[in-house]
Amino acid sequence: MVVHHLPLPRKAPELDEASVRAVAGRFAMHHRQRYLDALGKLDGRKREILAALPMFFHCNHPLLPGYQRDAPAGIRGHTPTGSDVAAIHRFARSFDASLRPSRQDIDAIFLMGSGGSLGHTADSDIDLWVCCAVALHDALLPKLRSIEHWALAQGLAVQGFLVDPAFFHDPEDSVHGPLLLDEFYRSGIHLTGREPLWWYVSGTTTTEYTQSTADLYATRLVTRESVLDFGPVGQPDLTTLCQAGMAELERALETPHKSLLKLALVESYLNHPERPLLSSHYHQLLRDGVNDVTRLDTYYMLYHFLDATPSHRLTTFSVDELRQLFVRKIVSRGREIARGSQLASEIRSWGFNEETLQRLRHPARMPLAAVLSEVSLVGELLNKGARFGRRLAMLAPSTRPALIEIENTLQRFAEPTDSMLRPMNRALLPDVHPGLEVRRVRQQWRLVEEGHVLRSADSWAELLLWLTINAIQPRAVHMPTAWFDQAAQFWMDSTSKPFDLLLFFNALPDPGDDGDRVITAFDDPLSYSGFFVCKARMVWCVQSSQDQLSFQSLHGESGVLDALLLACSCQGEIRIGGAAYEDSMLVQRIRNLLDDARTKVREAQPFEVSIGRSRYRISSSPDGKPEATLITFPERIRNHG
Repeated sequence: MVVHHLPLPRKAPELDEASVRAVAGRFAMHHRQRYLDALGKLDGRKREILAALPMFFHCNHPLLPGYQRDAPAGIRGHTPTGSDVAAIHRFARSFDASLRPSRQDIDAIFLMGSGGSLGHTADSDIDLWVCCAVALHDALLPKLRSIEHWALAQGLAVQGFLVDPAFFHDPEDSVHGPLLLDEFYRSGIHLTGREPLWWYVSGTTTTEYTQSTADLYATRLVTRESVLDFGPVGQPDLTTLCQAGMAELERALETPHKSLLKLALVESYLNHPERPLLSSHYHQLLRDGVNDVTRLDTYYMLYHFLDATPSHRLTTFSVDELRQLFVRKIVSRGREIARGSQLASEIRSWGFNEETLQRLRHPARMPLAAVLSEVSLVGELLNKGARFGRRLAMLAPSTRPALIEIENTLQRFAEPTDSMLRPMNRALLPDVHPGLEVRRVRQQWRLVEEGHVLRSADSWAELLLWLTINAIQPRAVHMPTAWFDQAAQFWMDSTSKPFDLLLFFNALPDPGDDGDRVITAFDDPLSYSGFFVCKARMVWCVQSSQDQLSFQSLHGESGVLDALLLACSCQGEIRIGGAAYEDSMLVQRIRNLLDDARTKVREAQPFEVSIGRSRYRISSSPDGKPEATLITFPERIRNHG
């Protein structure tokens, strides 16, 4: 006799419905609070656009921005509220928002990124996730792009993404990986539509998520139609972490505070694969009943997650450096923190006083010395990040080309104390307007602010040129004398526009008749004006190449000749200026001279010019570069004979 053992029916799981719905309700409440905070940090038209965005996708109508014929529309489960109707009427007063769309193509809409967080400001971009089946993406994309362009014209930068939750279940999808899902779960804001299933599950590991999902469906606490299943985050592999780290390092060149914090998070994940991810920490806080908006804030959670990282392994950034990045991220560009709050007390305990915080909030009011100190601090942290990038490149050789490009970019930026004329990283420099002085001390020129020397150079022009290439706009530059004030203004005017070569004549006061007269002969095209002698006594040459400027001071007859040769060999934009009003005639004569000389040299014809009492022939050498030859007196006689 054969005995068949029938499988016992699976016992229905025992789930506390009230508890499950309470946790999901906390998620919904926190997302709603973050959305209101995001609205509160915007003003005027920007706030109105953000409030109306869901309705632009819910309704596809010619009266509304983004209308496209037959575009997908209708958000599942979305019933317009009074606030929605008021928001849409600010853009289309006669539109009947109570009309129910004939379609329900869109699953949900989320905000991504720093919206509603401590790091959000009125200038922050809005990243929008519009979730729907991939089959609808081609039809919906024109509407999305139209809304982006319209919003930007209104003053709000919106960047939209079409997302199908199924992307995250596809092992072949290299874009929508575990780290993106980790960030989405901890920082996304649900605006409307179907809620994430992740809110309802009892655990975030792959096993816990899968089992909890089966239990939720079995008990019908949720249905597949009522939620969006993006799936569990999973564990990012080594290559994924290295690629993400390199991406954050590259972004750090533009947004250093935020991106270096995220780079530190990648390092934490890499060093401690046994530790739950940050999204799991956020999930656990909501399950534990935490409702403090600061503890649940995206950046606050990120900092404290890093601060709590086990310390038995070396990390790139110290705790103090992480605090510096965190504080600068959350207080810059006018962000305020309630003085009596726990966060304010915590920041004060780290050594940040109110004066320092106010300075960071309003960087345009900073003394230039403080700005340069900030640039040095962040520059050093970027260099540390690059050293960690070398470790990533060793672990994942495919990231090496990206690292090389990042390091090349870092090398192009100057340090604040670098004596070379190179620009600093513009992403680190606010639009500061300092009051400055240029002083002559012994044999050196100094750039001074409130008595403190910021920079020294051999010429006053180098100091002002350094300000120009770093886009530092001084309120005023006080020079030693009125003559220098005038010369400085002419110099700033000459350097304010792009150039490949700048020739600036007579940059120091005329030493008088007893000084070095170089060009005086009446047959000299640079000298005779009809009323006075135009003396090209000296010339400053500035050449621009690959974000770097080379400065040289040329004197006497040979210096003027060298400047003309530089100009004849220059293929780009040439600017010519003078340091005094009386140099205007000289400047015009040099422009005319150069036009003639460059034309003839390019046509392989010799060009003759008198400088002082000598005459030179400028022609192309065998290697194509202009060269000058002195014409001897007998040769001049023969040529004129």
